[in-house]
Amino acid sequence: MITISRSTFYKRYIPSTARVVKTSLRKWDQFCFVMSLEQRGIVPFEPGTQKYVENFANFNPILFESEFFLMMRKDENKAKKYVVLDALVQSLLVDGKTGRNLDVNTARVFFNFICAWWRLNEIDLDPYKLKAIKWPKKILERVQGISRKNISDIIALCDDLHKGIFYVCVYSAMRIDEVLSMSWSWIDFDKQPLKISIPGKYTKTKQDRITFVGNEAATWLKSHKKNDGLVFSSPRTGNKMYYSAVWQYFSNRRMKLNLVQQKENGRHHIKIHSFRGYAENKLGRGTGGSEFAHSILGHRENLISYNQSGKTDEDAAADYESALPFLALSEQTLKDQNTDLKNQLQMVQADLQRLSKGWLAT
Repeated sequence: MITISRSTFYKRYIPSTARVVKTSLRKWDQFCFVMSLEQRGIVPFEPGTQKYVENFANFNPILFESEFFLMMRKDENKAKKYVVLDALVQSLLVDGKTGRNLDVNTARVFFNFICAWWRLNEIDLDPYKLKAIKWPKKILERVQGISRKNISDIIALCDDLHKGIFYVCVYSAMRIDEVLSMSWSWIDFDKQPLKISIPGKYTKTKQDRITFVGNEAATWLKSHKKNDGLVFSSPRTGNKMYYSAVWQYFSNRRMKLNLVQQKENGRHHIKIHSFRGYAENKLGRGTGGSEFAHSILGHRENLISYNQSGKTDEDAAADYESALPFLALSEQTLKDQNTDLKNQLQMVQADLQRLSKGWLAT
């Protein structure tokens, strides 16, 4: 007897994670399909082939799953559970429908959700035996980063709403789901640079933090300022925008610019998450260094360390401003900031010359 429905399982998670849960269960269905073929003495079809796709479409995973769970609950099958899970690991590394190889870390995410699904269906799993399951070594590929020009070119193809979303992604280093959840009440317009306070409820680590925005992002937010409600909402419904819709919009612009380079597992080098990678690199060049950059990104240990070092919000704002010349997207902004830096340097040099002349005179 299945104790929880799949739809309820999805609803346990935030929208962005629920999407991963659905994918995990699709992978589980693919594995059930392979097991059903083996039980009937049929050699499993090669992943990604037409035969696989056609036969999988006629397969009823829910019926097979209920019989499988019934069998796995029996005491005599305690050891068999881990044999099945070991085979599941190998299955997760290849997508059945496309035949593409999956990243090891991605497969681990799917595996963890499938194990959670088993537990909710009254299948006891020993955490120590789960840890003993062998995973292949992850092959690290060289990732192509996103450049300032790439970002500017993508944003140039966007409508006003998506320009605002992507500007905030770049300048704040927030995750896309945090950006789409952002309320006007999070933004302190009296601060320079604009300060954004992200409640822990909306962060991946469930820990509140602050970040900042400058230049184009600040200009966009000031020109669209409201008293309450979501900063970015669906023009059609007024509700929170779906990540999948924003991702598809981004993907279309990426395609137009031919920024379609992929890794072996089929995942693109340049994606929305690349904005965070760009921000991390540039924020680390300011006076706050890499610890400040990681704290802005919300990485737990760095955030705690930065705060415990006695840094105030004003210190964080100063560290952010020092990194803005590196983070800025606009060429004109960069020129203006370089001019300011040169003027400041000239003033310092003039002061040093006056001091040296006074010293020589004495």
